[in-house]
Amino acid sequence: FYRLYVLGQPDEQLRDFQAVLAVSIFGYLLILTYLGGVLPAPTWKGAIFMYVVLVLLIGVVGTIAHGWPTAEQWSTTWLPALLGPAIFVGAYTVALRFGHLRTERKIKRMLD
Repeated sequence: FYRLYVLGQPDEQLRDFQAVLAVSIFGYLLILTYLGGVLPAPTWKGAIFMYVVLVLLIGVVGTIAHGWPTAEQWSTTWLPALLGPAIFVGAYTVALRFGHLRTERKIKRMLD
């Protein structure tokens, strides 16, 4: 906010900070889900369902807000709407599965 409102920098010059903030927030959440290991990992059907819901939500809201995109705009409209949820749901599912396995191994070592 300081750089945006006090220094008056345009939004394009804040991309570095936005990237660092996104990586740190999502990294923290992934580490938390991995080290916690208590949330149930989604099944493959559940992960696919989450992906489809996110794509539909992003696609419908984006289309309503900006109109139907042209074919030349696919890399800035449809690609992020399709690839972003895939990365998010995939990373979330993998982190939960590995966290669950880690917790099971830890419990097994404690019982032995």
